[in-house]
Amino acid sequence: MRAERIRLPRSTRHRTAALVGALTSLALVAGCGGDDDGGGDGAVVDVGVEAAADPDPDAGPAVGGSDHDCAATELSFTNHAAGLNGTATTALARSTFDDGLFEVHVADFELTADDLRSWRPEVPEDGNVVTIQLTVFNASDDPAPIEPGASLELTIDPDELTFLVRHFTADDDWSAAENIGVDSVGTLDVTAVGDVFCFDLDYRDQDKEVAGTVAATVFERR
Repeated sequence: MRAERIRLPRSTRHRTAALVGALTSLALVAGCGGDDDGGGDGAVVDVGVEAAADPDPDAGPAVGGSDHDCAATELSFTNHAAGLNGTATTALARSTFDDGLFEVHVADFELTADDLRSWRPEVPEDGNVVTIQLTVFNASDDPAPIEPGASLELTIDPDELTFLVRHFTADDDWSAAENIGVDSVGTLDVTAVGDVFCFDLDYRDQDKEVAGTVAATVFERR
């Protein structure tokens, strides 16, 4: 479903770039492998999926058959700064460090790998992409593979697996997260890891709110 305008005042197009810089400068992000342009030279690998035990029978339609029990992608987003809301229903993911980190893109249009060849997704007019990047700030070692059942909290504590949430439109990028733990809060609960990376997300910051389920096909491993 494409985003619909909501009656909220529009703020300036980009929150101060320094907010993003201050946050990212804290991170010696562990997932920095591969080419900067995100080219498609990473190997595509099909692997089995480990699903979390005792899946919720009310979680919605399953994705991918009996190998895992992921609810289909249905991620609701609201951007108060831009006056936008909608639901994203298609998702793709990159994996690094043997599934130690993931970069997930969730769109309200038919997203393809060609849309993800640079650091910024290609977004059509009236389209939206919510990007969830799993990361570790000030990492002292490579991250261990993520396992089903992992529950992540939004934090800037060193050596803790956490995540960042961005919202892209054709022209804009909302990335800032102020006062993490108070104005910016969220949880990400992993339900499956493998050829599909699945999780439940609940997140909000000063600009945006994102919540729902994601089942992202892993199209590239680095």
